[in-house]
Amino acid sequence: MIRLHPISHASRSIARQSITRCCIRRHCWLVANLAAVLFGVVACTLGPDYKRQPMNLPATFHSSTTQEVSAPQLGMNWWILFGDPALDDLERQAVAGNPGLQAAMERVTQARAAARIAGSQFYPVITFQPAIGRSQSPRPGGASGSTQTQVQIPFDLSYEVDIWGQIRRNVESANATAEASADDYQVVLQTLEADIAQDYFEI
Repeated sequence: MIRLHPISHASRSIARQSITRCCIRRHCWLVANLAAVLFGVVACTLGPDYKRQPMNLPATFHSSTTQEVSAPQLGMNWWILFGDPALDDLERQAVAGNPGLQAAMERVTQARAAARIAGSQFYPVITFQPAIGRSQSPRPGGASGSTQTQVQIPFDLSYEVDIWGQIRRNVESANATAEASADDYQVVLQTLEADIAQDYFEI
């Protein structure tokens, strides 16, 4: 015949402590593994980095000479080298009133704003929408009741972890688009100024 002896309170406490230690160790092990996986995934970036292809350019050009020639010192207002006040006025009027040039500048402003919006995704988003309401409960007999004022201050905080590097790639793309828009504006500006000077001298 097998006799079962009751377990003392001390034995139960020791058993509970052992189980608690095992659970804590297991949780710590899971947290450490999850942290390692998370840091490894965050280090990953979506797609390879852009590398500009090398260009095989000749060392000299066919029209080059052996004599050293200083580079021309041309500024943004290069047409003033002709010393013609009428041409200067035409250039200023064309830059100030050309719709195509103004549209190009608006595209630059839009692209730079889009780049700032893309860069804001690195930061948390805070939503704050307070509200105040008043209510009055009537009393029997038509008498005015008590007035209650309710104030609500909802506060939300959200943040997106850039695990696969999508936000970083979006920011890089937006910055590249802004730089390309600025270059397009310079092309439109120089083309306009060159056309004005060419038409002026041909007339």
